[in-house]
Amino acid sequence: MEIYQLFELVEKTYLVILVVGTVVALAYVDKKYQLGLSKGLNGNFVDSGSAKDTGEDFSWYSNRNAKEHAFMEKLSEKDAEIASLKERVATLEKIVTDPAEQLKREIDRL
Repeated sequence: MEIYQLFELVEKTYLVILVVGTVVALAYVDKKYQLGLSKGLNGNFVDSGSAKDTGEDFSWYSNRNAKEHAFMEKLSEKDAEIASLKERVATLEKIVTDPAEQLKREIDRL
């Protein structure tokens, strides 16, 4: 009977630790990614009938989406700039390594 009680105590302790850990993990993810999961915990419940509240409820998503869109635009601009610079470097390499061009420079030096 004593060992059964010990297992029961360990099981309850494990469940409490599991629940507390899950709550802490959800709070961390909510805070880090601004998901708004804890919005109703402080009494700030959203009235589903109000259009204004519905729009505010997902404002974090539209802000994040706008930031991602701006980031992707900058990234594509940088990619285009890198491609252009690679073309210019390739052209310069051809000019510098061209034997006729090297001969022309030697003649100009004389």
